[in-house]
Amino acid sequence: GDLVLLPYIRHDPKISINKEKSIFGRGAWENDCDLPSCTGLVTPGVLKKRYHISEKNPVKGNSMAVAEFQGQYFDHRDIGKFSSACHVNVTVEKETGGDEEKAGMESLLDIEYIKAVAPEIPLNVVYS
Repeated sequence: GDLVLLPYIRHDPKISINKEKSIFGRGAWENDCDLPSCTGLVTPGVLKKRYHISEKNPVKGNSMAVAEFQGQYFDHRDIGKFSSACHVNVTVEKETGGDEEKAGMESLLDIEYIKAVAPEIPLNVVYS
């Protein structure tokens, strides 16, 4: 992908809450997830399109990691729901430092989005 090419934001990027208390973004891009509440938000499909990420096979031997601090863990059920709703295969191949089933938003976003744009590369989640 071309990481220098940042996504163009057409509208005020602030998120608004409608009368039913659902969150909707103000982006004008297509919603590629099954959840209507993802409308206008940055989804895996938006990142792939904006950064020109193809579905090519990765170079053999590649790996990647995310580091989580301050008690940020992830919930396997939430990862599964995200994978299903956004049509991506988010898996964690290795955990270093131990996981607890108490999800932190930052940790979940790190894991879900790095795997969404590079699903075939093994991921190690490292905890402090």
